[in-house]
Amino acid sequence: MFPRLSPGDYVVSLRQRSGARPRLGDMYVLSHPTYGDMIKKLEYVDDDNAFWFCGENRDSVSKEQIGAVIPSDSSPIYRVLYVIPSP
Repeated sequence: MFPRLSPGDYVVSLRQRSGARPRLGDMYVLSHPTYGDMIKKLEYVDDDNAFWFCGENRDSVSKEQIGAVIPSDSSPIYRVLYVIPSP
C-alpha cells in the first residue's frame, strides 16, 4: 500500500462483522491463497456481495489478480482503523 503505508508501519485493524456495511476507499487486511496476507484498498462491492480490492501503487497486484473476495468465518477481512508510522 505504498505510498500510504511505508515498510515497518504498524496497523490496528478490526474484523469486518458479517452484514456490516463496508467502507469504500478504506484499507483492509486480507489473506489471499496465492499472495498471502496483504493490505489493500476496498474499491467496490459487487451485486453478489463480493469485495474487490486494489493497491495504490502501479506495481501492486491488480484487482483482477486478487479476484473477488467473499468474507467468511474461515476467510475474514479486517478494516484498518489506525496506522502507526515506523520510527
